[in-house]
Amino acid sequence: MKGALGPLLLSLLLLLEAGGCQEVEVKAAVGETVQLQPKTRPSSWVAINWKVKLHSEHYWILRHDQNGTLTSPFLPFAGRVSFHPGNLSLQINSVTEKESGLYSMDVKLRDGSGITSNFQLFVLVPASSLSYCQAKGLVLLLVLGVLITGTMVVHIVASKQAKRD
Repeated sequence: MKGALGPLLLSLLLLLEAGGCQEVEVKAAVGETVQLQPKTRPSSWVAINWKVKLHSEHYWILRHDQNGTLTSPFLPFAGRVSFHPGNLSLQINSVTEKESGLYSMDVKLRDGSGITSNFQLFVLVPASSLSYCQAKGLVLLLVLGVLITGTMVVHIVASKQAKRD
């Protein structure tokens, strides 16, 4: 029994790798347009469902079949999402950091089988050199520096005037 466990685990690992359980990582900056496109396009599909897992919640995004595309109006990015039947991709315009998550495309084929493609979207916030508070602090320091320099100049000029008199 112990000897059969190794080949069984190896078979399961190979099955998982070949079975479409892999994820495609997609990285985008806040405000960019993202297009999640599967690597291969099945020729005989009947319906496509896009869904997403944001944090621990699952949401349905859209369904496309012979009747057209039906999108969910309840998502925060519902007005910014579109489907491209030519390449089966999902496009999200002006992504936000909250839209980072696991996106899945389920394809139902004519023979009744299905294919799932997964996309892990990471929406990154561009690093700025200074935060608002840091910039405000630097402006305050600059103003204080100018005031101190002005005060010193006035006192030095006044003391030189007093020595001349």
